[in-house]
Formats: sequence, C-alpha cells, structure tokens
Amino acid sequence: MAKTREQKQAIVEQFTHEFENTKSVVFVDYYGLNVGEVDELRKLLKEKACKYIVGKKTLLKRSLDSADLKNIDIDSMQGGLGVVFGRDDEMAPANVVSQFMKKHKQMKIHGGVFNTEFIDANTVKILAELPSLQELRAHVVGVIKAPVNNFVSVLNGNIRGLVYVLANISKA
Repeated sequence: MAKTREQKQAIVEQFTHEFENTKSVVFVDYYGLNVGEVDELRKLLKEKACKYIVGKKTLLKRSLDSADLKNIDIDSMQGGLGVVFGRDDEMAPANVVSQFMKKHKQMKIHGGVFNTEFIDANTVKILAELPSLQELRAHVVGVIKAPVNNFVSVLNGNIRGLVYVLANISKA
C-alpha cells in the first residue's frame, strides 16, 4: 500500500531529526539479508546506542537536504539503503557494521557521514578498526599510571630486601 503524503513527511522529519542529532552515520546495502539477520543487526546496534532505519532514497535525499548535508550523493548508492545512526560514540556504527559484515558477507558499506562530511566506504572501514573513545581513555590512564606502579614496585622491592636480610640475621 502506498504511503500518504503525511506519512512520507513524518518519515522525512524522523530522518532529519536523526541526521541532526547524531555523531556519525553509516550507509549500508542490506540486500541479501533476511529478517532474522536484520533483527540481529538491530540488536547489536541497540547495545551500542545506535539506530538502524531503512528508507526510500527519495525520502533520504529530502531529509539530507533539510539537515544541511547536501554533499551526499544517495543516487550513486546501489541496492537497498539502510542507515545506521551513532548517537553516543562516533566509532560505534562503523565498528558494529564492520563486525556484522564479517559474518554476513552479503552486506556492503556505501559510505558514511562523520563530522558532517561524507566519507567513502574505505574510510568507514578504517574508522571501524580504531578503538572506541572509552578504550582510548583506558589506554591513556594506563600509560599515565604505569610510572607510578613501577615506582611503587621499586620501593616494595627495597622493603622486601630489608625483610629478607633481617630474617636471615635473626636465623643466624
């Protein structure tokens, strides 16, 4: 059944809202996936605070224009067009889609939007390999903490050595 003009307008508004309130976007070709696989993808994305929406290219073009993202050529993207929106972590959509593609080879990445700029599929794949913001923060904390841990270990070594010497003197 065809959608009414009001339904189409509501879809465009939903897409526009998502484009304006997201940190990154990944465009995927979902053709070849069955319903169960798409549900699996949605579940994985939901765990990472991401959202997956499928829409017609004409409605997507309208919403991209409304969100001032006019440099994206939707027409050049072949196949069914699914859009993954990342709300909290910029890398999450690329990471989840990349991991999902390892098991489901029929899914393809068309490109994405990062910092309001269009990026191609290869750039999305490179971004997917980068660690998340939380992982980077943990790494920085570990690097900062390492000298302190080493210093404490050295100080404990001196105290241990003194204890061993005193224990040997008491035995003698």
